[in-house]
Amino acid sequence: MWPDAATREATTATTAGLETGPGGGRRIAPARYHLTLPFLGEHPTDCGAVVAAARRAAARVQAPAFELVLDRAGSFPIASAPCFLGCTIVPPGLQALWDALERELAAESVAVRGVRERVPHVTVRRGVKPPWPDAPLPAPVRWPVRDFHLLRSDLLDGFAYEQLDRWPLAAAG
Repeated sequence: MWPDAATREATTATTAGLETGPGGGRRIAPARYHLTLPFLGEHPTDCGAVVAAARRAAARVQAPAFELVLDRAGSFPIASAPCFLGCTIVPPGLQALWDALERELAAESVAVRGVRERVPHVTVRRGVKPPWPDAPLPAPVRWPVRDFHLLRSDLLDGFAYEQLDRWPLAAAG
């Protein structure tokens, strides 16, 4: 999912106010903020068939718009020490979107990589030592999620993201 400008600004402001300690790590550029839903893995530059299948799958997804409240900070205990903003409560709309995407991708025989426990998060820093403890944010970031996107990351270009397509979510009724 790709945040709108107001959500990016709120995330940046919230992140700037967090203590990083002596091993502050490096900030993720706000233009790279995103929330990964199913991850399709690494593919060669010429991955047109995978992209076409993912587009077909995404076009069939029916899920409601929702609000995601990023209300806690935390980190994952892995080598790159990614620190993130996450949510205490996963909204039903996000769960529905995730389930629908995985179901439709499977119907298109698109493999989802790195399937693990779903931990909705936006990575905001890497390399922080010691990692951030799981803690509530002083001011939550409220993200109105009205659409979802297919993104391609380019590892050779410093993890630049290219938006390949987007699909609207159903208006809350």
